[in-house]
Amino acid sequence: MAIKIIKQGKLPKSPVRFTCQLCGCVFDTDGKNLSFDLDESGYFTELIFRAECPTCGRRCEVREWELDHE
Repeated sequence: MAIKIIKQGKLPKSPVRFTCQLCGCVFDTDGKNLSFDLDESGYFTELIFRAECPTCGRRCEVREWELDHE
């Protein structure tokens, strides 16, 4: 079955900007270094984007609602 788009969605701007809560590093990363997952723990599903801080190595997260969309 072919996919039919009913309404075009808004994609997050690329690259995604992160701020490390441990060391304060602010960095951008793109799809090569970016992973994402679904959070279904609440009343709705949202994307969580994850990347490793290049300074301290801590895993940083940005939730979908925190992103700028094109």
